[in-house]
Amino acid sequence: MLVERVILEVDKLKIVGVLHRIQEQNAPIIVTCHGMLSTKDSEKYLEIADILTKNGINVLRFDFRGCGESEGNFANSTVTARLRDLEAVLQYVHSMFEDVGLLGSSLGGTISILAASKFKFIKALVTWAAPIFLKEILNPLRGVIPEGFIKDLENVDITGAAKEVSHILVIHGDRDEIVPVRDAHVLFNLAKEPKELKIIRGGDHRFTDPELRKKALNESLRWFKQHLY
Repeated sequence: MLVERVILEVDKLKIVGVLHRIQEQNAPIIVTCHGMLSTKDSEKYLEIADILTKNGINVLRFDFRGCGESEGNFANSTVTARLRDLEAVLQYVHSMFEDVGLLGSSLGGTISILAASKFKFIKALVTWAAPIFLKEILNPLRGVIPEGFIKDLENVDITGAAKEVSHILVIHGDRDEIVPVRDAHVLFNLAKEPKELKIIRGGDHRFTDPELRKKALNESLRWFKQHLY
């Protein structure tokens, strides 16, 4: 397997990713999208890359602007800005791979929904703990997170995007302390078929329990194998 650094330019900012390219020809690829305060190099995304590549799937994990190795100010790393980053990454991978899927966690899941509603070449989508009612979650954090981040949400129609996605597996822990499990049910009900909902008993927002994270990983792998081949 080759592991190579990828640098794209979006809005004159360098967006940095890591491509895990396996030897099999014509293998599909998954793009992973991290949460608000996470990065591509967190333990979760390294585990995801490991299990997917061992099962015949290429992976590209990247940092949104203002996060990790990517350029930019975190204060300007709004939902619409992150969506532009993801769109550039998706166009890049689609130029090389025919079968493309998305896996997004928390805010990365929300942004993955927005992207999947626009790019119909995405053949499979998995979300972990993705918020649908983002404003509800962020309003209590006014003064902690940049005001521009909350104001930007006026330009974002998450429920409208959710109605346009299909081939989606919605994964959520029933003990999520940040995003209510209600959001998972709403997302599932809005999405088109084929779709599936997996509520993981005992799972918190980050699936910190290794066994429960493994369950989420295995469910994700099953979904990608089912819909990317």
